[in-house]
Amino acid sequence: MFRRCLPLLLAVVAPATALGTGLLVEVPGDFGTIQAAVDAAADGDIIEVSAGDYDETVVIEGFTGLVLLGKGKVVIHGSGAAALTLLECTDCVVGGIGVEGGPGHGIRLQFSERCSVSRCRVEDVAGDGVRLEACRGIVVDRCILRDVGMDAISFAVGDIQPTDGCFVTRNTCFSPGNDGMCISGSGNVIAGNLVREAAGDGIETDVFAYSANNVFLRNRVIEAGGVGIYITGAANQVRDNKVTRSAGHAVQLATGSNHIVDGNRLIKAGQDAILVAIGVAGAELLDNKVVKAGEDGIEVDGTGALVQGNTITGAAGDGLRIVGDFGFYSGNTANGGEQDGFHLVSGANGSTLSLNKAKHNKGFDLHDESRDSEIAADNDFGTAFP
Repeated sequence: MFRRCLPLLLAVVAPATALGTGLLVEVPGDFGTIQAAVDAAADGDIIEVSAGDYDETVVIEGFTGLVLLGKGKVVIHGSGAAALTLLECTDCVVGGIGVEGGPGHGIRLQFSERCSVSRCRVEDVAGDGVRLEACRGIVVDRCILRDVGMDAISFAVGDIQPTDGCFVTRNTCFSPGNDGMCISGSGNVIAGNLVREAAGDGIETDVFAYSANNVFLRNRVIEAGGVGIYITGAANQVRDNKVTRSAGHAVQLATGSNHIVDGNRLIKAGQDAILVAIGVAGAELLDNKVVKAGEDGIEVDGTGALVQGNTITGAAGDGLRIVGDFGFYSGNTANGGEQDGFHLVSGANGSTLSLNKAKHNKGFDLHDESRDSEIAADNDFGTAFP
């Protein structure tokens, strides 16, 4: 179902409100600055900004249904904590606005609900490109974030005031100074985005905040300086993404439980293609394709994992390395690795292997040091030890 749902998902991601029910105000025709137009506006007004450079810091506070649209190439050069801030706004729309340079963030939303930011551009700011703080139901769609100093898109504040139920879709993030996207909160959908050459992780859930029931769908992460997709919290879903040449792991389940990693293409990771860390329980790794991982194809250190239908080729380490207890491994293939195809390490207890295949690995196709796992007769291993 998830493989077919992105076009439908993107079709319903639209501006959070109908465009403007009040007056049309033009900048610089009616007001010389964007902030002057905002100060004179009422709920539901449309502020249309003509192409040009605007040396100002814009704050939109307490509005419902206000629309700010750029006509042509509109560039704000801000000097404050953020070039453009929406504070305590509801159902507001920002579209076609650019931000270049400045010591703070590009576009910041605080304590706002059901607003949308679309087709905006943020370049060369010192902070985050787009930053959401304690928001609900925000849409960030088709924005371009380039060469920002921190995260391209960030959900900030954390557990006390999380950001929930947002859609971050079809954005392009080039060379952020930290992560491509840092997500916290619950029920967010991160879909169809491109992250290229992030200095940190490509996409991550915030290590300092609780993240649950988020969906990461059909994103592309290329040459992340850290992990491609880094997951904490509970019941997050990583589906149908493509991660290429990450310096670290392609996908890392670092903490929590009941995460799903399904249908991803993970190519030439610098470390493991998928790492399920110690303490992670109940992970499901389904139908992923792993090519030429720099270390192991898949390493499972957590307990109770379901690992099914994965294809691993050409790993520099083991194809599938099993360290954690009580996992179920079925229908996986590990071929052409530099070490073992399937490696159950000493102390890995109570796992079951069925209908797996491994051939042409330079170590053993099956290397069972655990002596406490059930290896069904329906597996197909070319070589085995002991």
